[in-house]
Amino acid sequence: MNCSVRKYRATDSVWMERFGFWIGGLGAAKERLTEPNVICLVCEVDSEIIGFICGENTAVYDNLLIAAEVLFNYRNQGVF
Repeated sequence: MNCSVRKYRATDSVWMERFGFWIGGLGAAKERLTEPNVICLVCEVDSEIIGFICGENTAVYDNLLIAAEVLFNYRNQGVF
């Protein structure tokens, strides 16, 4: 699969509504995903976001994975 990985952009939130982690709470904090200590990467196939991984580097939790999810039809194909 030809997947391109890039940083999350605020305009991606429309695509992110398809993910359980997003609906379950990550979407409520979406403005934090562009902060300097947070990294959120999305995976695109044909300009469609099919997966994401987000983490944070803080003084308390050095490197903390916040959430990662890939759409069901793209799992087990080496996306992340």
